[in-house]
Amino acid sequence: MPPEYPAARTILPKKRFGEVDSLRAIACALVVIAHARVWPPWLNDFLMDRVEIGAIGVVMFFAISGFVIPDTLRGMRLEGVKRFFIRRFWRLYPPFWVAFLLTLWIKPQYGVGDWIWDAVMLPSLGSRGHSIAQFWTLEIELVFYLAIAGLFLIFGHLGKKVLLLGYLLLLGLAVRKVTASDAVVDYDTMLPYLVVMFWGGICREIRRFDFYRYRWLTPKLGVNWARSSALGVVSGMTMIVLLMSYSAVRGTGRSCELAGALGILGFLLWVILTPVRIDWLSRIGRWTYSTYLFHFVVIFIARPLFNIPDFEVTSLVPPYFTALCFLVSFALGALVYRWIEQPSDHVGKQLTTKL
Repeated sequence: MPPEYPAARTILPKKRFGEVDSLRAIACALVVIAHARVWPPWLNDFLMDRVEIGAIGVVMFFAISGFVIPDTLRGMRLEGVKRFFIRRFWRLYPPFWVAFLLTLWIKPQYGVGDWIWDAVMLPSLGSRGHSIAQFWTLEIELVFYLAIAGLFLIFGHLGKKVLLLGYLLLLGLAVRKVTASDAVVDYDTMLPYLVVMFWGGICREIRRFDFYRYRWLTPKLGVNWARSSALGVVSGMTMIVLLMSYSAVRGTGRSCELAGALGILGFLLWVILTPVRIDWLSRIGRWTYSTYLFHFVVIFIARPLFNIPDFEVTSLVPPYFTALCFLVSFALGALVYRWIEQPSDHVGKQLTTKL
């Protein structure tokens, strides 16, 4: 870790984190490759069944959200929450609705009732399944927003103590869920992923925590030792609950457990311990929400063109198929980001200027 010096409080600059955007690009690439599948078959089996690269990307995405989002809630309680949700709405929903309608037009799934609940990103609230399966992560993201907004309303801030309280509460609930004799754990179960998101926020607080104020925490080995120990404790607990959740899911085997560990370690190393900032990768990372939303549109169109059956583990794809889907998905993501996501996000910022 880089050397540290005494300060009243280590305040991180209010700007984009290059390491976060870089990791977003990597996580999105893993998800796109997992959904497109690869050639030859033995490599596909290794990446999808043994390593489960898609799950690695999902864990990284959730950790990144936890790292970034809590600091966007600031100011007076009601005004802060109002500003937060207005900006989140304009940031997320317009590009999502375009992708949602386009996906349904290309590949209709389920009934109108399911579509309505999916359109608000909260199908579980209506006791419905996900009519478009790839959007299951968006519901967890939205629940996380509601959770931190609730904590902000209660406490008026989202500092280390508040995030730690939410983290420990969710940690206990997640352990209870996966250890209960009558527990039914789904692959996309919400609690462990919410734990990962709160863990991401705690990592940010530990990263900027002024350990010099507490000399008893920093004996002979210094601040780096204390900071690394704190990161190790919360990261270890997070990894344990995530692995417990994955092991409770029938049919996933060891692959998802390995993916959970790699996702946690990847975020920890890339963003927290040794921040990696790659400019061109960071620029691509800004497109990842749009790329994630629209990459299935690309895959749904491409698979019939190449006579590839729907998503089966045993299905084979041509050698060039993955590269084609990968490049087109990111290119489309860049266009959507420029012409839909950015203008929509700008509307949200303009509406909240007075707030």
